[in-house]
Amino acid sequence: MTQSSLEKTLAVNGLSSDIRIWPHHFDSGAYVIISDDLAIGFGLAVPDTMVTEHYFYISGYKGHSGLDTSKFDALSLGEWKNDGFKGAVLPATKINEEQVVQFFTEAINTYKK
Repeated sequence: MTQSSLEKTLAVNGLSSDIRIWPHHFDSGAYVIISDDLAIGFGLAVPDTMVTEHYFYISGYKGHSGLDTSKFDALSLGEWKNDGFKGAVLPATKINEEQVVQFFTEAINTYKK
């Protein structure tokens, strides 16, 4: 489900990226440079201290700095984080592919505003 959700998110949003396993986090994800001021990373992470189950994540960057999410509108699925990790998370339990694509797309559109 992760692979197909990432593929569909890229296609729906007109984005291009390799989908890979990030060796330093053991998560599956994609990274896209949207503009000079915005890059976005998103994928599926293994349980950690932030979320105790597998979860989908997305985060925006300017250079190497995470973008402040504290003033973003609430997401219809998942939630924004801004303490340490700056981005959004969605626990993977009882989630289907359509919901994952919706989560990623809504967050991508928020970052683009």
